[in-house]
Amino acid sequence: MDTIAPAQLFIVPGSHTQQVVIDYLQKLFCTNNFCQRCATCLNIKEKQHHSVLWIEPEKRYTLDLLEPIIKKTELSLDQEQQYFFVLTKADFLTLACANSLLKIIEEPPPGYHFIFTAQRKQLILPTIQSRCTTQFFSFKNSTQETYPFSKHFMSLDTDPHAFLKELGIQKITEIESIELLNTFLDYWCTHYKKIITTDNPDAIARTKSMIKVLENGLLTPPMPGSTKIFWRNLFLQKSLV
Repeated sequence: MDTIAPAQLFIVPGSHTQQVVIDYLQKLFCTNNFCQRCATCLNIKEKQHHSVLWIEPEKRYTLDLLEPIIKKTELSLDQEQQYFFVLTKADFLTLACANSLLKIIEEPPPGYHFIFTAQRKQLILPTIQSRCTTQFFSFKNSTQETYPFSKHFMSLDTDPHAFLKELGIQKITEIESIELLNTFLDYWCTHYKKIITTDNPDAIARTKSMIKVLENGLLTPPMPGSTKIFWRNLFLQKSLV
């Protein structure tokens, strides 16, 4: 573990973030060759390992949420002991929260490590990015497998009946909705870069409109208990593209 960077940024699509971090930590701590069955692996999976602290915001990060990090790092670890802070949804870090961490993630006390996770690197504050080594993870069709209704937002075609049917049986939280919006926005921005030089003004215009719909969705994210209404309204806007 001596070669592990003090701060790492994991860019992971869809709902795979937690499993990527768990696998990573199990490989580090398990003495049975990443068996996934021993007490160490199970404790990591249940987020109860004594050397890992998960910080998971419901919405935006607050200074109070980060206080356990400050208190913990005031304590010296035993020689060769390692401790990890996992900060999920790092794109939800406010400027004040990020600034409170800069010094400690750049030069943490011996044995302490930070793992930041997000879906898109572009949304991470530059001050955090510059202090982390970044790893990208990809999973084929991961978004559509987890959220079947998502295929309707990765195409300009519309099928209201199929969309409403798939949305009706989907369970999705407000935070997952924001992550999904970011995934769609990244997809369409990438698509736009591919077609901008083509002789297809209609496709270019519709793609730009789709990007605008998604950007507006991020500006007015779903309120608690309103995710399905949010996605129905967004689909209606998308249908006008």
